[in-house]
Amino acid sequence: MHHPRRDGTERRAPIAVGAALDWELRALRRALERNAETVVPFGPRQWQTRIGSRAIVVYQTGVGLKSARRSTRELIARVHPTLIINSGCAGGLAASLRSGDLIAPSRIVGPEPAVEEWPTSPIVRRELIRIGTALARARSTDDAIATSRSPLLDRSAKTSLASQSGAIAVDMESSGVAEVAAAGNAHFASLRAILDPVHSATPNLQGLLDHGRLSPLRTVSGAIGSPRLGYQLLELAWRSHLASRSLRNAYDGIFAAIHSGSLSNL
Repeated sequence: MHHPRRDGTERRAPIAVGAALDWELRALRRALERNAETVVPFGPRQWQTRIGSRAIVVYQTGVGLKSARRSTRELIARVHPTLIINSGCAGGLAASLRSGDLIAPSRIVGPEPAVEEWPTSPIVRRELIRIGTALARARSTDDAIATSRSPLLDRSAKTSLASQSGAIAVDMESSGVAEVAAAGNAHFASLRAILDPVHSATPNLQGLLDHGRLSPLRTVSGAIGSPRLGYQLLELAWRSHLASRSLRNAYDGIFAAIHSGSLSNL
């Protein structure tokens, strides 16, 4: 969507990049600050800036389908982005995927009972694959990501979803963002870094959270009381580091591609 400026040049609709979790959003914002002009708050958990001639909006989707739909719907109503890139971490469903691997799927599979599918933008997807390949972190990109309504904490749940959906990875927001983007006539793409491979068990953090964040006291107490939980938490911290590093580098690549024009033609 293009609008004329008073000086006769075009004002193009912004590109939006979203992430669900606080640590994903921090990685996204830091990359934005390294590659853009002054970054200013735009709304609750939203920031805006420019890269070259293109307006960029970063926003937090929130965790889960309901939050992702609501935040993306509000964003579209406010700024009418031409492209939305949904990003963050994902769980691996294919044995070939390791922590830190980047995937840019060709389609998004929604959860049961109404299993719908949404394609991603082939132009943007090719550029995201190029970025991932340059980082030597791209894997199995010609496939789907499935959306789950709840976290998958063990291998049996992951293998069951892989069998049902044919997807190679799972998250909790992509189909919600894709659905709203399609309704709002915005291009959609997804970039995800694998956090937990299919063979790994993710600890249930529910009892360790305080207002949605890990409580240091509860975490230390839980690890002391359960050596197995302590080991799982250390493993999760390392996997989170690998995923965060991949996302930081990929975000730099995305913003560089916007600056060069290879992601600015939409």
